[in-house]
Amino acid sequence: MAVLSGLTLSRRLAVFSVVALLLHSSPATLTSTMSSSSSSSSSTMVAAQATANDEDENWTIYQTEQDQAANGDGSPILQPAVEEQVASTANDTCPPCPACTASTSSTSSQYEVGENPPSQREPLTMQILVVDSPGIITMVKWNADDYFKFTDGRVKIEIKLAPTMPELFAEIENDARAGGGLYDAYYTNPVVLGTAAMLNGFLDLTPFVKSSPYADWIDVLPALRKYVMSFEDKIYIILLDGDTHSMFYRKDVLEHYGLKVPRTWNEYNEVAKAIHGKVFNGVELSGSCVSRIQGDHAMYWYHLVLSTITQTQGTHQGSLFDSKDMTPLTGEALAEMLRIHEEQAKYGTPDEYTDIINHVQNGHMNDGTCAMTFMWGDLFRRSNAQGSILHDKLGIAPTPGSEFVLDRSTGQLVRCTRELCPYAKYYDDLGFVNVAPYAANGGWGAAVSANTDPEKQKALAEFFLWASSREQAEQYVIPNATLPWDMINGQDPWRKSQLDVDKWVLRGFQREVSKQYVESIVSNLISKNVVVEARFPKAGEIMSVLDKEVNEYLVAAHEGLIAEQDKQTDRLKTAQIITDQWNQIIKKYNARGDTVTPILEIYQRLRGVYVPNEEKNLLTRIRPVGLTLMAIIMVSSMAAAAWVYVKRSATVVRASQPPFLWLICLGTMVLGSSILAMSVDDGMASQEGCSAACMIVPWLVAIGFSITFAALAAKIMRLKRLMTSASRFQRIQVKVQDVLLPFCLILLSNVAFLLTWTLADPLYWERVYTGRTETGELESYGSCIYAGRVSQVMLGFIAGLNMAALLYANVLAYQTRELTVAFNESKFVALAMASILQAVLIGTPLLFLANSNPTARYVVRSVLIFVVCMSVLVFVFVPKVLNQNDRITAVRVSSVGGRRGSISGLSSGFNKNSDFSNGVRSGEMSLRSADIRGSDLTKITSPTVESIRQAVLEAATQAQSPPVRTDEASDFPGSGIDDDVPVNLIMNDETGYSEQLDGTAHSTKLF
Repeated sequence: MAVLSGLTLSRRLAVFSVVALLLHSSPATLTSTMSSSSSSSSSTMVAAQATANDEDENWTIYQTEQDQAANGDGSPILQPAVEEQVASTANDTCPPCPACTASTSSTSSQYEVGENPPSQREPLTMQILVVDSPGIITMVKWNADDYFKFTDGRVKIEIKLAPTMPELFAEIENDARAGGGLYDAYYTNPVVLGTAAMLNGFLDLTPFVKSSPYADWIDVLPALRKYVMSFEDKIYIILLDGDTHSMFYRKDVLEHYGLKVPRTWNEYNEVAKAIHGKVFNGVELSGSCVSRIQGDHAMYWYHLVLSTITQTQGTHQGSLFDSKDMTPLTGEALAEMLRIHEEQAKYGTPDEYTDIINHVQNGHMNDGTCAMTFMWGDLFRRSNAQGSILHDKLGIAPTPGSEFVLDRSTGQLVRCTRELCPYAKYYDDLGFVNVAPYAANGGWGAAVSANTDPEKQKALAEFFLWASSREQAEQYVIPNATLPWDMINGQDPWRKSQLDVDKWVLRGFQREVSKQYVESIVSNLISKNVVVEARFPKAGEIMSVLDKEVNEYLVAAHEGLIAEQDKQTDRLKTAQIITDQWNQIIKKYNARGDTVTPILEIYQRLRGVYVPNEEKNLLTRIRPVGLTLMAIIMVSSMAAAAWVYVKRSATVVRASQPPFLWLICLGTMVLGSSILAMSVDDGMASQEGCSAACMIVPWLVAIGFSITFAALAAKIMRLKRLMTSASRFQRIQVKVQDVLLPFCLILLSNVAFLLTWTLADPLYWERVYTGRTETGELESYGSCIYAGRVSQVMLGFIAGLNMAALLYANVLAYQTRELTVAFNESKFVALAMASILQAVLIGTPLLFLANSNPTARYVVRSVLIFVVCMSVLVFVFVPKVLNQNDRITAVRVSSVGGRRGSISGLSSGFNKNSDFSNGVRSGEMSLRSADIRGSDLTKITSPTVESIRQAVLEAATQAQSPPVRTDEASDFPGSGIDDDVPVNLIMNDETGYSEQLDGTAHSTKLF
């Protein structure tokens, strides 16, 4: 120090820098360098780039207690005045490992990771953003140097610095939002993972992991794979450091005083109280040593204790916020955490509120003045280092748990039970104790920018996987136990192979304590209740609030500024202040204009409990429309069926055959009910229920259509057969059973196809994701999906069969369009058939267009079914209802022998729909009785019903004299075309329409 006293501040700092860098070399190298310091002082000063002017300093080593940040590895933080590129030469300081034998060469404040040999081509150079912390920088730099050599200088890494962790996270987020790829990769902890992944800033490394020979993914500890390296089942981070907390204690001290290893935080405080102030082997002991200075690592200790009270059901539940609705888990739980830390500090070292972790935890444990603490694994790996008194005196155990936990339904603290704490440990004297091991900070790893060049993406993925491999990582994770403790960095195990006790023993560690260390990590990271960091945007700010407010309360309590009777009230006030600030942070972030995804969604995704708040395009709002249309169809069908039953004896009903009319009603009811099945989605039914509804729809549509259509087709076919027989001058009798065959064939064919479809390849419900809405919500729609080709084939058969039958029936309807029957029924049946065809032809293209829009698809399908059903019901039943009181008489065609004959036509009550000809209407002209003699029927050249009707009309209009006789026909059961009464249409070659049967003139019913 006397030599340094004469130097300027800048030169003192430069010397300190050189010393710090030299400490990263091997002991032999350090000795060699020091012995030749006089001859190499000039090169040493160049290596440090120390200048006489303070304003030219590139680095400043902050030595004050308040400004120095802890790295967890004993080294001071290098704080750059401006962002610097860090570089070093390929033969720079060797990593501290047993195999390290390279001599130290000059080092500059601008590290160049790998120096390209002149004989080689220019290497692929990539930039990695790293937080300005020597312990973190060396993790990247040492591996980059090694990889430069491994690739013979083909890959070069340049390190860019972010001054602090919050600035690192902000820079990563900004780069992701900009999509510019300012950096090629980032070395970070997983706090920022959720944000970067949602912004598509991190590259999905899953394909590289699957194909890499170095990944050995099964070797990575499961909890770190799931909660630290991955987001929504995609790998974004390759770890180079794993972090978890353990409790460290002096075995010899606890044994001397007959104390047990603490299992709860209350027991921890009791043991600390029992030891505190005792003199052991000439040294006064502190019962505990935990740094609580604001801005260091105290926030992690607060979270550690709090999580044992708040998280009981597993990692997915969350420890700071309820993963269901982002409710802060504060209140009485946080007040209890404050009480535990407050009491704990009573038995701590005097510098707990003024010094950092490296001095408080590491320093006091290694110099023998402290009995217990909790932190990362650095302490174990330094316990055998030069200068430590621990060696075989150190004991390691999982961190304590809590016998009282938060009941989230009431916000109160209750005793831990098996139901409330399924992952608790049970002790006979304590009962259930909730255990929530804390993977504090989550470790450090590398992420590749999704916006950089693909060639660099591939090279960086290969580099990080190589650096994370078993062989490469092990030399840094398991160091030489006898190195100076400040030369051992903070890399903790993250692979199963790094937890091999024998490997630690080979490096000089005690077997028993090595076993305890490994068991502590394993028990922590295999726990289903392991606590991980929040990892959502503003998580750093959330933790800073916790750090600040808890520190203020603890300091006030420590200094006696709070009366004993007021402490619980102040604890609850502190908890409320934290709650309010947390809520405000989240609200402010969610309200930002550039926020794409709210914090709750990110938090739930990270916990694996996210149920997408998405635009599902459910049918909730449009469903009433479809159900209303279905109700109209059902009511109309039942009303028509009831009317047929009531009027079954009426001529107008008997003329159309009641069984056929009831079939039509049944068909429209079945077809209409398919709208109900179409109305089912996963907003009102389970996945299984939706899948069942998917398969019910084609059954109802096909069967309903078959019944309705076949009944109409049967009527058209009867008309066609009558007309064909008349044209051939044949006698024909058409009965109901004659037209049932086509009906049965259509129906049974549909059933066969549907049954094959259902058994071989049934439809199932699936939600199809289409992207995001303008507000950032996921957008999807539910759809019935088929897995194989059977569904396509069966659907084709069903559609083809019914479409062919529909087209054929419409052709028949066109051919019989001139045929006049009772009540013009052929006309209305033809109109019904044409309406069905028109609806199908128009609706089918619309269905394809609306396929990806469930609302439009539902409306089109419902309206299509409504139009088909109501067209049939209106055209078949409305004319009958209007004509239900009309009576039909017969027109008789008879002969008396010879070419001249007589025709008598009788009509009663013809309405406007049963006119004989234009202008002849019921009430205007009624042909009640006509004896038409001498009419020449031989002029009928086309023997159709229409031609005969026209001849009768002409004969009737020519009659001038009163009828010689009146031969009014009696009522008959129905019209000759639609009734089972045989219809005889016979042509006599010489005399026209006449026939003598058994000496009696035969009458033919035409209308």
